[in-house]
Amino acid sequence: MLMLASIYVVNAVAQVSVKTGTVRPTATLIDEWGKQGSEERSARFDHLFNQMSVNPNAKAYVFLYCGRKCRYGEIEAHIRGIEIKIGLRKFERSRIAIVNAGYRESFSVEVWLVPEGAGFPEPRPTVNIRYVTFTRA
Repeated sequence: MLMLASIYVVNAVAQVSVKTGTVRPTATLIDEWGKQGSEERSARFDHLFNQMSVNPNAKAYVFLYCGRKCRYGEIEAHIRGIEIKIGLRKFERSRIAIVNAGYRESFSVEVWLVPEGAGFPEPRPTVNIRYVTFTRA
């Protein structure tokens, strides 16, 4: 059985300032996904760590979006899981920002690679908190 993953290849992307003509690198969305099993999620973070190893001055931003139906503590549990993965891989924690990014129709994750000198990505929530139902586990 052939299994395909939707992992994006990092391309060197840059913005050119019209006024000065200087090239400024930009953040790149390298992966995004919804709810997944632990093995698939682990493979995606391994891909992130590999990309960061190839780009030693880059930082990563992991945006976590809770769904329209959100369990209390859901995002915090995902954050703890990511921090455990970072620790197990002995990866430099200061290079990865994990952000509670708001709400979308369903749980989702965005992973951004930010080269040195690039601006930081902004979260892109699509659902206002007023329309979110919070539940207990």
